[in-house]
Amino acid sequence: SSFSSLFCACTFIFSAWQQVARIVARGILRRKRLCLMEAEGRATHFVKKFAPGFLDRMFYLVMSKEPDSPLK
Repeated sequence: SSFSSLFCACTFIFSAWQQVARIVARGILRRKRLCLMEAEGRATHFVKKFAPGFLDRMFYLVMSKEPDSPLK
């Protein structure tokens, strides 16, 4: 039982590595400087083009709430 769950977890991780490798390889072939892997990264990149100040404030707020943050 534990072996089958471990095998499923390893299969998931391996397929995730393959997906990352495909994205990076496609970026290299297309001579792209930036490879965005997740929807959150794509959204952040899009917002940064049109509202960089807003995004900087949001990053500052998130980082200032972390424990032991020097930005308090």
